[in-house]
Amino acid sequence: MSTHTGGCHCGNIHLTFETGIEPSEMEIRACQCAFCVRHGSRAAADPQGRLIVSVEDKARLHRYRFGLRTADYLICRDCGVYVAAVTTDGG
Repeated sequence: MSTHTGGCHCGNIHLTFETGIEPSEMEIRACQCAFCVRHGSRAAADPQGRLIVSVEDKARLHRYRFGLRTADYLICRDCGVYVAAVTTDGG
């Protein structure tokens, strides 16, 4: 497993993505919905991987849902950075 870290500009939201997929083999996707286009986002996924999201101040975390309401889009209220879309398997 390799580990990739990131987060928002102001440091309130931290991400750790653990994956067995090599970076050169990972499919990076660009969604064409208005939200993703506006944020210039690119997405990677690994069903066998793990994403850890930690938040220093939950009051500064905005969970946004739109459309089919199948995911929470995590956005920092302070710096405005969109950091991840989180879905569940129904459990």
